[in-house]
Amino acid sequence: MPQLILIPILILLIIVLINRSFRPISELRAMIADRSINNLERVVVSHPTTELDPLVNQLNFLFAEVENAWRREKRLIRTAAHELKTPLAVLRLDTENALMTLDESQRQDDLKRILAGIERTDRVIQQLLMLSRVEQQKGILLTPLDAVELARESIANLVPMALKNKQTISLSGEDSLAVKGHQVMLPILMTNLIDNAIRYAGEGAQIDVEVTRVSEGKVLLTVTDSGEAMREEVRNRLFEKFYRGNSEKGDGAGLGMSIVKDIADLHGAIIGVDAPVENDKGNRFSVLFPAVEA
Repeated sequence: MPQLILIPILILLIIVLINRSFRPISELRAMIADRSINNLERVVVSHPTTELDPLVNQLNFLFAEVENAWRREKRLIRTAAHELKTPLAVLRLDTENALMTLDESQRQDDLKRILAGIERTDRVIQQLLMLSRVEQQKGILLTPLDAVELARESIANLVPMALKNKQTISLSGEDSLAVKGHQVMLPILMTNLIDNAIRYAGEGAQIDVEVTRVSEGKVLLTVTDSGEAMREEVRNRLFEKFYRGNSEKGDGAGLGMSIVKDIADLHGAIIGVDAPVENDKGNRFSVLFPAVEA
């Protein structure tokens, strides 16, 4: 008789204990089921347990990563829509004018403006895609790369643009210097720095690229131009995303230097800008790379 009474009581106690033990899991399941792309808040379990804490922390990390990616995606879409709306409207207007005009010289001017508009639109698209690619990079694999060779290749690719502006480019420093870099991101950094100098230095400017070894085995990359020195306001905001300090000269979306800054951060490098350089003229961009361990 005592056993018959004890067994139901034990069963009831076991059920109560099991329900209490699994309550955090049920609560976690309900909170995860409530999450969506528009609701990625942190998961907070009212009765946390030692076993569930690592899982909850990892889920919150995952939600944060998804939310950051979603924000980047929305910002990219908004920026693309904003940056492409005006150029496309201008292209359409110039095309209509070219089709309607009977003046051959006017038609040629319209066609030249159409070509310039296409080039600007292409540059904006390239910058937006590059920004998206750089922002998605985390924990990139850095391997020893020859900084001098990469600088030489970047210059060779941009020489036609410099010749078009009647500019001269020189490369100085050592013959070979190793830095720890990403084989895709590092050439983008160098190309953007040299491209920026070519676009903003002005016709007939001198552009000097130098790669040298400094104290403690660190490598210093500098890109110096002889153009008009940047204003202090422009220099202070140069690395902000979508900031265009010289909109009358540039044709991008104001992303070139912010992309350079992001890539430098990924490499643990320090980037800076000095202006003026000499006789109240010139601009110098410098990137200091950490030393490569033997």
